[in-house]
Amino acid sequence: GHFHCAPWVALCEALHILLPQQHRAAAAGGSTLCAESRFRQSFPCAIADVLAGRHDLRAPLIAAVIDTATKASDANLVVTLADPTGKIQAVVHQQALFEHAGDLVTGAALALRRAAIWVSGPGTQRALNIHPDNIMAVFPVSTPMPS
Repeated sequence: GHFHCAPWVALCEALHILLPQQHRAAAAGGSTLCAESRFRQSFPCAIADVLAGRHDLRAPLIAAVIDTATKASDANLVVTLADPTGKIQAVVHQQALFEHAGDLVTGAALALRRAAIWVSGPGTQRALNIHPDNIMAVFPVSTPMPS
């Protein structure tokens, strides 16, 4: 899965989410439950928290992998972002696509700050709106595995 690949591991190291021995253990077959538990212990904002409504207006910080990416007819990109706690839909603004040309594809890892949260109606699904200023870092699929 995405959470054993180089972009995610590099993102986790950059944000101090997992210790090196922890991601090596996970890459060797550690359980998803353990990965989720370690993620929640070391990172302040999980996708599951956004989906549960624990953050309003903006997600303070998101670390995620692009699980799927589909070009929208309005020149934006619709993606599904994943972390060990869940998945959320997001719209990536066309200017962010321009600034990160070719890197925002399935398998890339992202660090996002203050991404806008929109809700389609009371008690319904939440999604993220990503503009260029929300993107702290992109770890493309070509990122080498940290040593």
